[in-house]
Amino acid sequence: MMGISCKDSGLAILIIDKSVRVLSRVADRHYIMEKGRSVWSGTSEQLQAASSVRMRYLGV
Repeated sequence: MMGISCKDSGLAILIIDKSVRVLSRVADRHYIMEKGRSVWSGTSEQLQAASSVRMRYLGV
C-alpha cells in the first residue's frame, strides 16, 4: 500500500526555506513575506518564472 504525501492530502503546512527547487516539489502555492507582510504569492510555475522576485527576496 502506498502512503499519501502531505501535499496529496490537502493538508496546509507552513515551510520556511529559500530553496525554490525543494519548495516547488512540496508545495502548490508560495508566499514571500517581508517585515511581516505578504509581498508576493503564486504557484510553483509562477515562482520559477519570476526571476526578479527570486533575486530580490530569495537571493537566487
